[in-house]
Amino acid sequence: MRVCSTALSNWATEKGFSTASGAVYGLMEGYLVTAYEDGRRVISVGFAPPEKAESFARASEEAVLDGRLSEKYMRLRGAFVLVQGMRWTQKSQDELETFLQKTLAFLQAFGADGADHCWVCSEAVGQDAAHVIVSGAVQCVHPACRQTYAKQLEHAGRVFESENKHYGRGFVGALLGALVGTLAWVLVYLMGFLASPAAFLMTLAAGYGYQKLGGRLGKRTLMINAIAGFIGILISIGFSVIYAMVTGEMPITPSTLAYVLTMPSILKSMGVELGIGLAFGALGLLPIARQYRMARTNAGRRMEVLEQEN
Repeated sequence: MRVCSTALSNWATEKGFSTASGAVYGLMEGYLVTAYEDGRRVISVGFAPPEKAESFARASEEAVLDGRLSEKYMRLRGAFVLVQGMRWTQKSQDELETFLQKTLAFLQAFGADGADHCWVCSEAVGQDAAHVIVSGAVQCVHPACRQTYAKQLEHAGRVFESENKHYGRGFVGALLGALVGTLAWVLVYLMGFLASPAAFLMTLAAGYGYQKLGGRLGKRTLMINAIAGFIGILISIGFSVIYAMVTGEMPITPSTLAYVLTMPSILKSMGVELGIGLAFGALGLLPIARQYRMARTNAGRRMEVLEQEN
């Protein structure tokens, strides 16, 4: 749940904006403007009908280059959303106003549709229009279009998950990547340092190997890479134990291995290495988890119907 800061709430009150789901939104020059605390961004919304999509893209790119727009824009469906980022502080109030004036001036000059048009069908909306939030930006839609688009999102999500993800090939790639990552663990260990943080590189390499061998992002992607990373960590810890036995001139036999693995000091050391390795390995999984979340979002964007709080 997003929470509005005092500065953001005060600014929203001054503008006569509404608050819903932790975001503030309202009309400025005929366009819906959304502001929220996540990432400390301000979003100006305007979109062009499909027939103007290409010219809108060119115009916005040119505006960024010549300074009329300060950041970038983002495309959602056939419509366009101008996304501008800045840190939200009370001192940046003047900068914020200048920034919004630039963005809204660009939208007006281009003739981009505003809050009087449905974001889904680009047709004019009436009093029964609903406000929804998609990818952080509040949009105005017809009730019927909202239901239709919600079904499209649900269907797109199901199609995304039903596609063949080639998990088998992905697992082989992830395992090979994790095994390559064990080299980092071994090298750090041989240099006499704590090697378990190298598990971060291990799971990172697992994610790379997963996709390199054709694995596609899906629900099981994270689990597959976690398993491959866990196997790599166990192999690395096993190497540490065997190397210690070799340097201690102990024979490598099943009986001596069983004896060593029951020693309290060895068990404690292995437990510490495993715990630290799992923690850093989890960090290495974040990039591929983020990729999956983005792919899933792009396949079926989440649409939230806003219920006004004030």
